Amino acid sequence: MQPNYATLRHQSLVRTVAPEPLAEARDLLHRAARLPYEASRCRGWGPRFLAYAEQARRAVVDHVLGAERSDSATERMRRTQPRLTSRIQRQAREHQSLLVRIHGLVVEAGLLSMPDVWAVVRLSEEALLIERDLGRHQDRLLDLVHEVTQVELGGEG
Repeated sequence: MQPNYATLRHQSLVRTVAPEPLAEARDLLHRAARLPYEASRCRGWGPRFLAYAEQARRAVVDHVLGAERSDSATERMRRTQPRLTSRIQRQAREHQSLLVRIHGLVVEAGLLSMPDVWAVVRLSEEALLIERDLGRHQDRLLDLVHEVTQVELGGEG
């Protein structure tokens, strides 16, 4: 039986685009936003939140560096599927915004020595907003992969 080369290319594409760094960043931000806060022991909240935020930032940076490589799956999609160029460019533009926002979260969390309840609420809400936007970014990336797969396998594009 002959292998289906379109399927093999698709599996390679999915494996390369697999959103592990994005999923990791989302999980870390979710954990940071859900950290319990006790007014009597507020000094412990800041370092724990900061650790999660720094790890999430590293995961976002890993995603961006991987996606912007010349041999990345998104670059292959851009070369082989010119009709998707505008959507791929949108993904690339989002990278800068996501990096700025997560870096700002880390910087702000690092400046806290004794967080009050309002600082905790503000940082937690920002972590959840970034998590949401990372999820949307990830969904659009997976939609692109799905669309490329449908075309390669002869489905509707």
